Amino acid sequence: MKFEGEVEVRSLFEKLGVQYAARTLFTEDCRVFEQTQRSDYAEYGRDSKISDEAFERYSDLIRAGYKAPIHVKWTSDGVGYGVFASEDLPAGTFIAEYTGVVTPRDQVKNRTWSWRYPIRGSFIDSLPSPASLDGRLHGNELRFVNHSDDRNTSAIFVHDGTTWVNCYYARKPIGKGEELLVNYGKRYWKKRTKIEL
Repeated sequence: MKFEGEVEVRSLFEKLGVQYAARTLFTEDCRVFEQTQRSDYAEYGRDSKISDEAFERYSDLIRAGYKAPIHVKWTSDGVGYGVFASEDLPAGTFIAEYTGVVTPRDQVKNRTWSWRYPIRGSFIDSLPSPASLDGRLHGNELRFVNHSDDRNTSAIFVHDGTTWVNCYYARKPIGKGEELLVNYGKRYWKKRTKIEL
């Protein structure tokens, strides 16, 4: 079955016991991240993936809650659900913000759906531990993007004007009906076994 559109996707999330989050949420401990400047991120200006160009290209789409035409469907018992293009997506297409809850890392119980929230330095000295963007119990369709060494999407950290958010974009053309795939990185696979798609 294909889950497309807000009503169908939210019904899937309800069935799975996951709260749908259209935008990134913050725990009380991490509310400090809700109002940030681009310069608050230590790597800003040093990494081409974290740039003014990405801000100019994607920040309006993020603030508008834009999502490329995508849908979720079951792929296999070994992998579970996946995300697929509902239309052709040219290279560079903004797909969506990966949502979840920014939480102190020591409170994240299962890191399968978790990204490090990489703002470091004196800005977060008040936090009990570094932060993670946890998509386990709150999130959106992008929590179902599967891994491939030959990925067709990439994650990028973009400031939307007030907050740093994790987003996906098409790193090469993605055809209608093609699965969206990202590389989870070597660290993810240290304690897991890969299933080839």
